[in-house]
Amino acid sequence: MEILNTIPKFAIKVATVALDEFVPELTPTKLIAAIRSYDEGKRVTMTYGEVCEQLGISIPTLIKLCDKGELKRLRVGGKVFIDRESFAMFLMKASENGRQKNPSTT
Repeated sequence: MEILNTIPKFAIKVATVALDEFVPELTPTKLIAAIRSYDEGKRVTMTYGEVCEQLGISIPTLIKLCDKGELKRLRVGGKVFIDRESFAMFLMKASENGRQKNPSTT
């Protein structure tokens, strides 16, 4: 369950006002984004759409990466997800490969 579904909207406004002294730039929208980010960080999977958006690739390209073993697929019922840890490892590997190709940027 997404944590935001359990927090009443008025509580977001009250929290924003209460935190104003310590974080004056905090808005309800920024607080919601922070909570959503925290909530997503607990998930062990990512949807195809999330991965494609972050990498700027299409679903067929993502499927090819999975078929090559670059990313790990997880099937839950009739749905398919990408393992968040394999995604993180893929990003680290891609970053390292980029640095090796461009040694002047390290």
